[in-house]
Amino acid sequence: MWSVYTVSLKNRVEPELVKLADPDPSVRKETWAKLRRRKLTWDQRNFLKALLRHKLRGVREDAWSHLDFYAEARIDVSTVYRAGSERSRLTAWLHYREALKVGVVTEGELRENSKSFWRLLRSWSPGVMKNAWRLLPSLWADGLLKDEERLIRFLEAKKARVRLLAWETALELMNRGLLNKEKLLNNLGALRELAGGESRASKRARRILEKFGGDSELINA
Repeated sequence: MWSVYTVSLKNRVEPELVKLADPDPSVRKETWAKLRRRKLTWDQRNFLKALLRHKLRGVREDAWSHLDFYAEARIDVSTVYRAGSERSRLTAWLHYREALKVGVVTEGELRENSKSFWRLLRSWSPGVMKNAWRLLPSLWADGLLKDEERLIRFLEAKKARVRLLAWETALELMNRGLLNKEKLLNNLGALRELAGGESRASKRARRILEKFGGDSELINA
């Protein structure tokens, strides 16, 4: 549950603070409430930062829900956006708007860490990958992750699941006026490759093709 580094930090902070990582949500809630308006040591600050990438999702989410405290304590969270754990990284990106709002991260820092997000779109975890693709349109619309050439490469991904998610997301961006339709039409062959059979992936590909206007000539070209 803990990395060697975090275990070391855990051993250097008082037991009361360690309760922030307790599996019991009520214990964590009570401890967070007591944490306000206290001066923090270097070890305590780093322990709190480690909670943002804790392996237990509930602990992570509790920490991210207290970003105003991190802002008051001036704890830098920008490095969590490139954490080694994909789930920790995804949690950070899912809270990017709150983080920007309270000032614990800047738009420039998010752009600098954008490569760590693009890697989530090919995650080994279907859940992580799916949620990352769902988040992409928001990041794109906010101007934090706008890279058309990189997205086009995903439209030709070897893995059918990745390719289909890319096309579904690209279609959403196109419908919102955030991506040029011509660029997608020029790469439509990559989608047609998946549409020829009777598998779930093929049927899904045909549904996406139909959303380009239902032009049979376009779909079957």
